[in-house]
Amino acid sequence: MCSTCPSHVPDPNHESDRGPALARNVAPGPNPGTSPPTSGNFDLGPPPCPGLDSNPNPGPDFSSDPAGDPCPSPDPDPKLEVGPSLVPGLQSLPKLDPESAGGEEGVTEEWLRAHDFEEWVQKEMYASPLYFSEYRPLIERAAAVVCTLRERFIIQERSLWLRLMKNGRMLKELNEIIPVVARVLAHVDSTDTAKDGPITVLDLCSGVGYMSVLLAELLRDSPKIARFVLVDHQFPLLGRPTEPHHINPDHLLKQDLFPHELTYRKYDLKKSNGHRCLQAHVIERAPGPVIVLGVHLCGLLSIRAVQTFNDNPRCSFMALKPCCLPPPWPGRRPDERVWTLGGHRIVARDVCARGSYNKNQWSGPPKAYLRPTFQRWAADLFRCLDVEPAGTKDMADVKLLHDNAHYQTLFVFAQRPYCAAAGIISDIGGEADRGLAVRAEGSGEAG
Repeated sequence: MCSTCPSHVPDPNHESDRGPALARNVAPGPNPGTSPPTSGNFDLGPPPCPGLDSNPNPGPDFSSDPAGDPCPSPDPDPKLEVGPSLVPGLQSLPKLDPESAGGEEGVTEEWLRAHDFEEWVQKEMYASPLYFSEYRPLIERAAAVVCTLRERFIIQERSLWLRLMKNGRMLKELNEIIPVVARVLAHVDSTDTAKDGPITVLDLCSGVGYMSVLLAELLRDSPKIARFVLVDHQFPLLGRPTEPHHINPDHLLKQDLFPHELTYRKYDLKKSNGHRCLQAHVIERAPGPVIVLGVHLCGLLSIRAVQTFNDNPRCSFMALKPCCLPPPWPGRRPDERVWTLGGHRIVARDVCARGSYNKNQWSGPPKAYLRPTFQRWAADLFRCLDVEPAGTKDMADVKLLHDNAHYQTLFVFAQRPYCAAAGIISDIGGEADRGLAVRAEGSGEAG
């Protein structure tokens, strides 16, 4: 393992390390309007996969299922009709058409006035398979949050709201993070912040931050939250101009729009310096436990998320949803790349595969061929999570789409007692099968 971080790691996001920055209002006040109910006792969603208990060593066993499915789904009930047809009064609403909703400008206020926004939100979110499960109450609350946010944004920052909606992309993203949100709410509810201190929520590869925005609203009245930190290498540096290739963080700079502080950091998690900055300037400065969230993390980013959790005892909870498989590396044999985390090894030849999305179009082999490899990938990540003797972890298989070809349905959860000890920056490279010392430094996906 590498030595611990130096006493001072320059943070390009911090004004003391890179010069003057723009002033920001970080003192959020109460927001007007009706607040959603606060966190309480929540169902954790579908039970963990069979065979996955709190033992940190064994992982899922695919040997009994030739298809490699750790959580075989029961045969569907032919009498059960799923989809929006079960929601009364929603069939007459049109599907969002970007052209009729304002063309390239997205969802315009004129389009919204011509349709009932609340019913449209319900139609889009209630069409999820999760709506017909234990997650139904949480999805209904999330739909109510979207309507509340719109009212608040339209009054103060209409242009920001239209940008966040992105032709309805917000609703799709919210539906896919519901299993993680449910677990986070339950974990926050069970955390003794009077003893450990308030919670910092770390949203890795956050994009614009839909998950943090929803959690901030659902935890509106909770005194247990310190702040939300969104990390993505596509953000601009704090206080610097936003370029066209950046994620625009303007909505995060309007702190009076949210009940908790939402801030952002530009760190590249594929590089060791990005991890040092994240550890030194966010995790080590947290006043209490840190929740690590990583949804739709492609390739090496999932490994880096596990590394972040393992290396920092302050991280008491993690939710991970792996996405694309790691791609093959040009010029290197698959058996020459090995990652070691939590006492377990991930060999590239077992989990790497060609294929990726380009503008929502899949380019690669048929997805059916990738399902067993993805299950192996998620199982390896599960094994590598270090929860120590007092912690627990589990894997859940949650169907997010009605399309049965969708195979990226595995969620990994871990929790352990909070410890205020300093973290390390581990070397996740290991001895390759041919005796070559290798390091995993990048996979080509966006972070």
